[in-house]
Amino acid sequence: MHCTQCQGIEEVFSQEYVERELSRYRAKGAPKTTRMLTESLKEQGVEGMTLLDIGGGVGAVQHDLLGAGVEQVTGVDASRAYLNAAQAEAQRRGLTIFWAHDLTALTAWIAYPPRSVG
Repeated sequence: MHCTQCQGIEEVFSQEYVERELSRYRAKGAPKTTRMLTESLKEQGVEGMTLLDIGGGVGAVQHDLLGAGVEQVTGVDASRAYLNAAQAEAQRRGLTIFWAHDLTALTAWIAYPPRSVG
């Protein structure tokens, strides 16, 4: 990735750091503010929608909204450790999510955006 703001991201969000966060998520669920966000979105109705989650961490929003009827999710994160963790959790849950490490790789998606959540 060539984003100057993202330099050093792999050191900040190391594999060990992200694994601890994923373990907490699996044990306790999403943090309170994330739950508040997803509950608000679900109240508005997400059935059949598409979600682009930029900086989604371990994928708590993605996993919750797929379970609530979101049809398609694209998860983007500058941290490969977060992408790996979110993908592992999605596979464990039997969910399908398209992953990207670099937002610029999504040019086709950006050119023809589906209806989005939020």
